[in-house]
Amino acid sequence: MTKREWQIRSERLGLEAQLRERNKELKLLYDFSRLVDKAEKSIDDILMGLLRILSDAFQNLRARVP
Repeated sequence: MTKREWQIRSERLGLEAQLRERNKELKLLYDFSRLVDKAEKSIDDILMGLLRILSDAFQNLRARVP
């Protein structure tokens, strides 16, 4: 594989990682919107739900809430 092919592959992998992160961010916003739309939820329930969905959006897997 040539140097240019390695560069292209590396760039592609970087772009794929960025796309995965954007996808997680959009999923977080969508999930939070659904959580808030449920009128029967209390503020405490919404905040606890937010903690659960926030852990999925972190890049660092060690930062996830169990």
